[in-house]
Parts: sequence; C-alpha cells; structure tokens
Amino acid sequence: MYEELKLQAAKAAEEIIAAAKLEEGDVLVVGCSSSEVCGQKIGSDSNEDVARAVFAGIWETAKAHQVWLAAQCCEHLNRAIIMEAACAKQYGLPRVNVVPQKKAGGSFATAAYANFEKPVAVEEMHIARAGLDIGDTFIGMHMDKVCVPVRLSMKQIGEAHLTACRVRPKFIGGNRAVYDESLKERQKKRDPHEPCGSFCIYRSMIFTGFPCASIIRIRSSVLSHTVAVLSLGWAPTRAGGCRK
Repeated sequence: MYEELKLQAAKAAEEIIAAAKLEEGDVLVVGCSSSEVCGQKIGSDSNEDVARAVFAGIWETAKAHQVWLAAQCCEHLNRAIIMEAACAKQYGLPRVNVVPQKKAGGSFATAAYANFEKPVAVEEMHIARAGLDIGDTFIGMHMDKVCVPVRLSMKQIGEAHLTACRVRPKFIGGNRAVYDESLKERQKKRDPHEPCGSFCIYRSMIFTGFPCASIIRIRSSVLSHTVAVLSLGWAPTRAGGCRK
C-alpha cells in the first residue's frame, strides 16, 4: 500500500514539474490530506505512515530536479509552509516559530519537517511556480501569478482527489497587443531581492490584513499617482491556534 502511494505521488510530481517547466531553485508547493488519501474526511483521521509515503515520492522527485519542495500545513497553523532554510533565504521569507505536529499542522507537513535537512516554517509566500493539491487542501494562496490549472494523467492519489497548477505571465495590452508565445509556458524568474515599489506594499496590505484605519494613501516613489486602499475591517493573524 505505502509503496503504491509513493509511486503515485512520484508520478504526479514528475508530471507537474514537466508541465510547469520548473527550473533549478523553483518552488513546488504541496498540500496533502492523509485523511483524504485514506478515504476519510479531511482533518478527521491523519495518518503519519501514509503521509510519509506520499512525501517521500514527491520529495525524491523534487530533489532529482533540484526543485524546492514546500509543504503546506493544515488550517490549525493557518496553512503555514514548511521548507528548507536555504529556500526561505533565497526568496527572502521570514521564519516563524512553530513545529508541525500530527494534529496541529498535519502529518504531511510533519513528515517534511522530520526529513528536510534544515526545516523552517514561514507564515506565507506567493512564490510557488507549481503546485499539487492532494485531497482538496487549497494551495492557491501560495502561488505566484498567474495561476492556471494543469490536467495530469491521474486524478487521485489513494482515495484523495488530485489537482495541479502552474503559473504563467499576465497578458496585457488588449486585442491589438502582440505576445511572446514562448512566455505562455515559462515566466522569467523574479529576483526575490529586487525592489518592486509601492505595488508590493499595496499587495501586502491586501493579502496580510494590514491594519488600515479607513483609507491609507501611499505616495509612490516610482509612479506619479497615489494609491488608495479602503479597508472594511481586519483581524490579526494568529500564530497557531488551540492545538499549537
């Protein structure tokens, strides 16, 4: 059983790495519900042996392609990410202090933490270039733009529903624009340390729940206009939860 799950996971990883044309240093994010792999409701019957088998298949494939693997934790840790410290450093992601467990983080993230050379947890990221979702765990919050679905040859791992995605550049300019067809399949990698102006500030406010009182105006040092952000309410991010 476990060997079959490992083979299925390895095949899925191989297919998405090829479809997304991942290169050395790219990030593959994976969310996996071991409960769903076993045919149970997500979060109801976490199985560490199953998670280890699935993780091993994906991790070995990712390493063979020199691709970083990022493991998504469950909702009790707000879907934080477990990754290698070198990956977090490469992309400038700040570390947070939490160690995933079977009932608070999930068995897949726990397997990642136990097997990575130097594991760290990061609260969020938006840099993954491909993803595997095993058991409808929802990984879109960690993807770079623009995220598009990929149809793999397989629809399940064990009993869990399997979906996959990759990213492509945005198309801009309207119906008279001319596009570079090669970029439909592969987006130029972004330097994580390159300054990106006030749009990054704007995006950060939206996705992290920046505590805007009502309207915040940001004068861009790069552009000639003012960005206005209206906040209708926010809640602070909690580190963990009742089971951390």
